[in-house]
Amino acid sequence: MKKIIFCDIDGTLAKRMHGISNKNIRAIKKYSDAGGEFVLTTGRSIVSTQKFQNQISEALQKEPNFIICSNGGYVINNVQKKIEIKTINEDLCRKIFSLVKEAGVLALFYTEEANDKNGVYATDI
Repeated sequence: MKKIIFCDIDGTLAKRMHGISNKNIRAIKKYSDAGGEFVLTTGRSIVSTQKFQNQISEALQKEPNFIICSNGGYVINNVQKKIEIKTINEDLCRKIFSLVKEAGVLALFYTEEANDKNGVYATDI
């Protein structure tokens, strides 16, 4: 039976933008060498995830099979092919944007194009 670990980046795998610790890299490599599959999962865009993907790829000497970004809204395989993209329509997005802005809450919105360019749309607080 194939075993898979899905791991968040921020505060779990790495601290802020410092990258993945050598200890965690060694653990991922040991797990992978034993036949396990390691999948990055994050709220970050794919561009923002690239640094961490590169660290893992270098240690494993291969690309991760899958990466899940944008809180599950964007799934790609190891050749950067988009597997799944989940979006909401623009009208609903604008309504949500207005409500959270009115409430003084920070909200981040990604578009498919923004994911490819690391574009993030945020409400002002």
